[in-house]
Amino acid sequence: LEEYNISADSLSIKDEYVRVCRYREDYKRITKSIKEGSILSQEFIDGFIADNPNYFQVYNILGDYALSINDVDKAVYYWKKSLTLEIARVEERDEIIKKVEKYD
Repeated sequence: LEEYNISADSLSIKDEYVRVCRYREDYKRITKSIKEGSILSQEFIDGFIADNPNYFQVYNILGDYALSINDVDKAVYYWKKSLTLEIARVEERDEIIKKVEKYD
């Protein structure tokens, strides 16, 4: 029944692809900042969150970043926020819980 098929929204797929690529690049930038101890702008952080506000890993990596710049309160805040979101793997959830328990 070909007449019932709905074609993909190519514009939506393209937008999603761009967002995913930007997320990956931003994630790499945060990881590099953690290793180097460099500071990220609040504007960058807000944009990173805005691109994936419901993805636990956004807040997990931001918690790690906050810890790397010695902002323990903000790190715990981000980790706790990540725990309110869906985390598929138990091991990942447990790892975040351990960080919260250690620094809270």
